[in-house]
Amino acid sequence: MVVLLGVILIATTVVASANSPTAPLPPRSASTHRVTLAGEFEPQGALLIGCHNLVEQLPELFSELVEIASQRIAIIALVCDQQEKAMALAALAERNVPTSAVRFADVPHDSMWMRDYGPRIVGQPNGRLALLDALYADRERYDDDRLPARLGHLLRIPVVRVPLAIDGGNLLVNGSGLCVATRDLVTRNREHGFTEADVRSVLRDHYGATETVFLEPLAGEPTGHVDMFATFTSADTIVVGQYDPKLDATNAAILDRNAAVLARVRTRGGRLQVERVPMPTHSDGRWRTYTNAVFANGVLLVPVYPGMDVEERPLAWRTYSRLLGGWTVVGIDAEQLAQLGGGLHCLVMNAPPLGRLPRFPPPRRRVPFEVIYESEPANSIAARPWPRKLRFEEASM
Repeated sequence: MVVLLGVILIATTVVASANSPTAPLPPRSASTHRVTLAGEFEPQGALLIGCHNLVEQLPELFSELVEIASQRIAIIALVCDQQEKAMALAALAERNVPTSAVRFADVPHDSMWMRDYGPRIVGQPNGRLALLDALYADRERYDDDRLPARLGHLLRIPVVRVPLAIDGGNLLVNGSGLCVATRDLVTRNREHGFTEADVRSVLRDHYGATETVFLEPLAGEPTGHVDMFATFTSADTIVVGQYDPKLDATNAAILDRNAAVLARVRTRGGRLQVERVPMPTHSDGRWRTYTNAVFANGVLLVPVYPGMDVEERPLAWRTYSRLLGGWTVVGIDAEQLAQLGGGLHCLVMNAPPLGRLPRFPPPRRRVPFEVIYESEPANSIAARPWPRKLRFEEASM
């Protein structure tokens, strides 16, 4: 199902903090304070999509994403082998989507959840791009963890090691230095010996966070990710989900508290504007949300749930329509994704303008290579043991 609507875009700059909006940050590292990470509502260069499992289990969803998003943004589809590429091409052909709508890159990966393990690409103080390679701690998804370094090799972008486990779905940025995550980010890295101050320091030095807000995760939702209930629509506007207390009193209170924390954050133009959208039911154990959306240069792809969100959907649509002017809002049936434990945003990773994309070589025998990391962490935790190998033995060349 596809629903088209027009919408309003606002832009200013923002600064924010943690659970206490005025909590001080550790001293800034002078060498990295100009690192920049664009907000997803800003101009983007490409969407990365992991095809493994996706083109086999949900081929119609894959082709629909490509068909709609490719009209506004370059699509880089990652495949593990020629068979997976053939399945992707068959899905596109079934929907009459031209093969020119997507660039295929042979990069091994274990799952379709690109947002979890895919790389963030940042602007450095020297004006060049860098690809951030954070730890992906799921030991059963070894190739997912290795993907950022391999992709940096193919894109010819310097790779910078990030000494934390950071799932992309649990890190929202407004493009002006504000990072928002749930406290699960701190909890997960505490298991590796890192403190909250360490997490703040890494977000500052590697992701350009001038301040960071840590929110409460949803109770019972398995990922603990912030994109399950929030998204930025501009540098000074964030959309936060809202549950009906009669249906879920616990999470209704959690999201109200999170909204209150965000509303106290100061921006250059005043307080951060917090907008609310309803949260669809999860009474059947499937977590649904309208904030797990994909931004694609003037097109907003929003998950919808036919038969499950008849009352909530118009309210969410009106909110996005008011906030994103000149954009087209497209509703994508995400009910099957909800059954698998994810959403639209979970399938992609945004990349900034990359210039002319290199010609990706076709799949063939994997050959040895070594990733040379451009820099090491610029703070005190650099000397601590890193829980994985830093060099990679093979790549798709």
